[in-house]
Amino acid sequence: MLTVCFLAAAEALQMPVRMAPSATRAAPAPRMEMSEAAAAERIKAMVGGNKVFLFMKGNKLFPQCGFSNTAIQILNTCNVEYETFDVLSDMAIRDGVKK
Repeated sequence: MLTVCFLAAAEALQMPVRMAPSATRAAPAPRMEMSEAAAAERIKAMVGGNKVFLFMKGNKLFPQCGFSNTAIQILNTCNVEYETFDVLSDMAIRDGVKK
């Protein structure tokens, strides 16, 4: 767990990380590219199924940027029911939300 947190912090700060060979991460699984129309449909379905939906970096329990953290704190303080989506997990959705 500590290694994962350290790696996430180092990546966020864009610091080079040297690790022992036994601690190296596996190569990420190849992602299937989603068409722009498919991404738009997924976004529409996510937003349509919830009164409040937050596209953010990270998730409810582990926001990965200041804006996401502030938004989560506000929603939690107001006792609002909401859902989130980690835009770092899917670049097609991240780009689709921007459009």
